[in-house]
Amino acid sequence: GTPPTAKATGKATTAGTSAGMAGAGTTGAAGMAGAGSGTGRHRDTDASTTARPLAGAGAGTSRSADMSGKDEMIRSEEQLHVGKEEYESGKARLHKYVVTEEVTRTVPVSHEEVRVVREPLQPGEKTTGTTDFAEQDVEVTLHAERATVRKEAVPVERVRLETNRVTEQKEVSAEIRKEKIDYADGTDMGTGKDAGGEFGQGRRR
Repeated sequence: GTPPTAKATGKATTAGTSAGMAGAGTTGAAGMAGAGSGTGRHRDTDASTTARPLAGAGAGTSRSADMSGKDEMIRSEEQLHVGKEEYESGKARLHKYVVTEEVTRTVPVSHEEVRVVREPLQPGEKTTGTTDFAEQDVEVTLHAERATVRKEAVPVERVRLETNRVTEQKEVSAEIRKEKIDYADGTDMGTGKDAGGEFGQGRRR
């Protein structure tokens, strides 16, 4: 009885060993397959995780490029430039006219007067004329001076026009327009600061 038992035992042992080896092989294959599957899933997950930020970054870049003209504004303002121009402010002319005035001058004038001079004759003195008793007239011409007026136009003065430039300070005022830009920060009411450096009150969206 012992030998058959031993043989059977040996067969059973051999079968158990083979089954164990087969099970081990199956387990190892399954484990390796599971490990391989697990590794594959991790790799796929990593690849997906890595690819998503890149896709997002690409989409973000594309959106910024598309919205570049809509997300900005140009702020303008007027500037005051002051210049000078020359214009005719008036006319000046010389006008000559005649006025009459009374002029008085003192001039010494003389005239002759007649007076009778009687001189006694000495005896035996010779005389002119006759001694007849007759009427006789003697005339004497008298002379006198009078003032005469003669007018003469003579140049006495030269008058001319000349211009002299005078500079003075003058203030010029004008109204200029500026554009203001406000923004809302997503709250009910936000306070924004515009590009010009001045504060502006935000508007509701």
